[in-house]
Amino acid sequence: MTIAAAELRAAVFDVIEHIGITGVVGVLRNGDGPTILLRADMDALPVVEDTGLHYASTTSDIMHACGHDVHVACLVGAVRELMATRADWRGHRTRRSIPPNRSP
Repeated sequence: MTIAAAELRAAVFDVIEHIGITGVVGVLRNGDGPTILLRADMDALPVVEDTGLHYASTTSDIMHACGHDVHVACLVGAVRELMATRADWRGHRTRRSIPPNRSP
């Protein structure tokens, strides 16, 4: 289970994993109303990571260097806010973490 899937399950979303291999979709139903989609993606670039940091890539010649980690973190924050304000809105909220759009 991915971090994204775990966060969605903790927030009581219906979760579908392995969309396009690594994608995750979460749906939160909260009565009748509009449907919105929140989207984030994470991928790696063909860059040698030479930072020496404890969280550095362990795969040679691939690095998360383009800010997509922040996309997913922001989406997790949005999911938590939706749950905290669930009494204030109606409809469906879909959270989608999609597979990489670039080849490493």
